[in-house]
This record gives sequence, C-alpha cells and structure tokens, in this order.
Amino acid sequence: MDVYPVIGIGDLAFADCYTLKTVNIPDSITDIGDWAFMTCFFLERVDIPDSVSHIGKGAFGGCVSLIRINIPFGVTTIEYDTFSYCVALANIVLPDSVATIGGSAFAMSGLKSIVIPDSVIEIGQYAFGACAYLESISIPDSVISVGDSAFEKCYGLADVNISDGVEEIGEKAFSECHNLKSVTIPGSVSSIGESVFEECIGLEHITLSEGVKIIGYRSFFGCVSLTSVTFSNSVTDICELAFSGCTKLANVTFLNNAVNIYRAFLNCASLTDIVLPDGMTEISDYAFDTCTGLRNITIPSSVSKIGGGAFLGCRNLENISIPDSVTTIGGGAFSGSGLKSLIIPDSVTNIGNNAFSCAYLASITLPNSISTINNAAFAGSGLVSITIPQSVTSIEQAAFLNCKKLETVSIPDTVTSIGGYAFNGCDSLMRIYIPNSVTAIGDPRNHTVPSFDNQITLYCYRDSYTHQYAVAKSLKFRLIDEPVEGLEYALNVVNGTGQGDYSEGMGITITADALPGKAFIEWTATAGTIAYAASPNTVFIMPAEDIALPLHIN
Repeated sequence: MDVYPVIGIGDLAFADCYTLKTVNIPDSITDIGDWAFMTCFFLERVDIPDSVSHIGKGAFGGCVSLIRINIPFGVTTIEYDTFSYCVALANIVLPDSVATIGGSAFAMSGLKSIVIPDSVIEIGQYAFGACAYLESISIPDSVISVGDSAFEKCYGLADVNISDGVEEIGEKAFSECHNLKSVTIPGSVSSIGESVFEECIGLEHITLSEGVKIIGYRSFFGCVSLTSVTFSNSVTDICELAFSGCTKLANVTFLNNAVNIYRAFLNCASLTDIVLPDGMTEISDYAFDTCTGLRNITIPSSVSKIGGGAFLGCRNLENISIPDSVTTIGGGAFSGSGLKSLIIPDSVTNIGNNAFSCAYLASITLPNSISTINNAAFAGSGLVSITIPQSVTSIEQAAFLNCKKLETVSIPDTVTSIGGYAFNGCDSLMRIYIPNSVTAIGDPRNHTVPSFDNQITLYCYRDSYTHQYAVAKSLKFRLIDEPVEGLEYALNVVNGTGQGDYSEGMGITITADALPGKAFIEWTATAGTIAYAASPNTVFIMPAEDIALPLHIN
C-alpha cells in the first residue's frame, strides 16, 4: 500500500474539537486551512514547523485557552480572524517574513505585548481591536497603512509610537483607547481619518508634525483630558467635530495663516481665549458653537465672513471686535452669546437670520451698508433702543420679536416693509413712528399675523398705509399731521428750523442748519420722539411740555 505524506490541514479539519489540548504538526505540513482549529476551547499549545508557509483565515479563532503558539518564518500574512478571541494568548512573536496583519487577526485576544516586525507594510481593519490588555505598540516605518479600528477599544493601551513611514491611519484606528496619554502624528500622515482618536478619554497631549494637513471628522471627539493643541503650519483643514466635547481644552494655537475650521470645537467649554491667524478668510459655520467658556477672540482683518452659528451659545463672550474686512455675518452667528454691545462696521452688507438673538445685547450700532434686517435678526435680544440705518428698505419677519426691554425704535423713511411679528412681544415699546414710505406691514402669506402688540401706539400720517393698517387691525394710532384741540407747547429748535407752538402728539418736520466747518451728528431730546435722530432732516413728535431741541455737531 502506498503511503503519502500529509502536506496540509484542510479547512475546518479540527474545528470544534472541544477536548483537544495540544497539537504537534509534522514538518511535512505546508498549509493550515481556514478555520482549521476554530473554537477548540481547551487547546493550549501548538507547535508549527518551519515548513508551514500559510495559516488560513480563522485557523485558531475562538481558541480561548491557547497560551502558546509559534509562527514560522515564511508566513507572509496573518489572515483575517486567525487568532481572534484567543483570550489567554498574552504574547506572540511575529517573524520578519510577515508583510500583512489581516483584519481582526488578533481581535479580542489577551495580548499584552507584541512586536511588529519591520517587514509589515499593512495592519488590517480591527486587527487588534478590543485587545483590552495590550499596553504598548510600536508601528515601524515599514508600515504604510493602519486600517479602520485597528486598535479600537484597546482600553489598556498607554503607549503608541507611530513611525514616519505611515501614510494612512483609518477611521477609529485608536478610538476608545482610554489609557492613551500622548501621541505624535508623523508628517507622513497627511490626513487624520474620521474618529481616529475619538473617546480617548485619557489623552492629554498630541503633537501634529509638519506635514499633517487635514484633521478629520470627529478625530479627537470626546478627548476630555486634552488641554492644549498646536496646529502645525501644514494644517489646512480642521473638520467638523474634530475636537468636539474636549471639555478641558483651554488653549489652541494656529500656525497656518490659511487654516479652515469647520464646526471643530463644539462644546469645548474650557476654551477661553482664541487668536485666529492672519490670513484666515472665513470663520466657518458653527466653528465655536457652544464654547461656553469663550471670553475673548481676536478676528484678523483677513476674515470676510463669519459663518452661521459661528459663536452660537458662547454665553461668556461679552465683547468682540469685528474688523472692517467682514462683509457677511451668517444666521445665528452670535445667537445665545453673552454679547452686551457691538459696533458692526460699514463693510458688512448682510446680517443673517437670528444673528444676534442675544439676551444681554443692550446696544448695537448697525452699518449704513445693509438693506434688510433679516428674519429674527435681533429676536429675544436685550436691546433698549435701535436706530435702523437709512440704507435699510425692509424689516423682515420677527426681526425684533420678544425684545422685552426695547423702548425706542428709529425707522428711516427708506423702509418700505415691516414683516409679521416684527415688534411683537416688545413689552416696553409704547410708541413707534412709522414713515410714509412703509407700504407693507405683516405677513403677505397670512394676513392674520400681527406686527405690533396692542400696547404700542403707531404714529403715522392720515390716509397712509400705516393709518389704514392700524384701523383694520384695531391698533392704537396717532395721526401726527393733525393738531389736537387743547393746550399747545413751545418747541425751540436750536440751530435749526421747525420751532413753534404745537399740540401734544403733532409731528413736526425739523431741519438742522448747515454750520460752516461743522458736521451734523444727531438730534437729542429729553422728551418727545425723534423719528430718526441720525438724520438732519426728520420728524419730531411733540410731547406735552415745552422743549428745546439741540443737535450734536462735530
């Protein structure tokens, strides 16, 4: 009878042999098949001869008692799942022939340490995932790619060395490595992938080497021990939520003048001071959303746009200087912030919806360059008075809704429309002058939507659109072009025309004299209502007292 040597162990050959404890493999064997010893629960030791050059997928997967196994030189790939769930396997030596460590190769094993040889060029997806006892790892410069989740949930991993040869670090590669304290990203890695270090709750320090360009989505999300970050000159993009939830992050330094920030610092509550680099052209949408500790930010003169929600919910941000390079302030840009006063430069041509819904904002100077007060732009703010610039033609829906402290509004005769709910909920606003230029009030899509509450008296002209609107809506109004029988009071217009005796509530056109070498600034009055104090030619609504009306000149 012919005798043939055994040269291979077939797929699933000894799978589920629950009583098998040791295996001696003869040196005639060159190949161990897929899942060959899978879930041999009591298998403790395996001696693999040097003749073996291939170990199949899942060959020893689930061998929960395996404590010792050797891998001979000649094996080039640790295949998918080969040693997964080998929870008793604390150490293993990889020969210099191994070029690839496959997906889940050692996932959920008991490894405490492993040396990755210089021959390895690729570490696969979840290769060491959930190796909870793995304490340190050094990735040699032969490795080009570290796969997605390669070391995810290695809770005990405290020391990681990533060499300069690594070009790609996949999504979640080191996420939830709770014991990791410090990491250096080499310059060979141009882009840090999505969630690479997410929820590394012990991570205190990161070094971004020159060459790193992109910090990916959620890359350091929830790293609650991280206190400072310096972004190297090569960093061009910090993506959404990159440092979101880094609640101890107090200092960030930008070395690249052209870095783009995309909602990267959401909920960084300890971030107090930020200096944005010269050369930055845009603060992106929600860049510093809910940075509740932010007190100071320096915006360079290169910035032309402040994005929507850029400082949303920054409740300790009380003051900010907007440079005259800015042309656009996006919707909700400062909504919920702690701003108390603000001067918006004349360069700004667009202020977005809800941009300044700030409960503590008591004073704001609007530029003579905007044409519209957008929807809810100042809704819920703490404004006491507001002067609408003469460039404005439209006050949109809910522009000043629920401004409970608003007492005085100056509307110029350039405004043609006032949207629905524009001044509703303004409990302190008792009177408002509406110029003849206004030809539309309310929401044209829903005529039942009001623009004013019942306590407000609308000062307007007979037969004007406002007069007709007030009658139709049963609102209080006063016709300023018709005298009221009774007492008259003296008006003295200092350095101007319009003086005389008038009844209370009359609207008088006042005009400032042109004084040589002097520039008109504004009218002031201790009583009555100036329709538009910043205009040398405006309307004054007479109070029930004699009054002198001076003007401020420069």
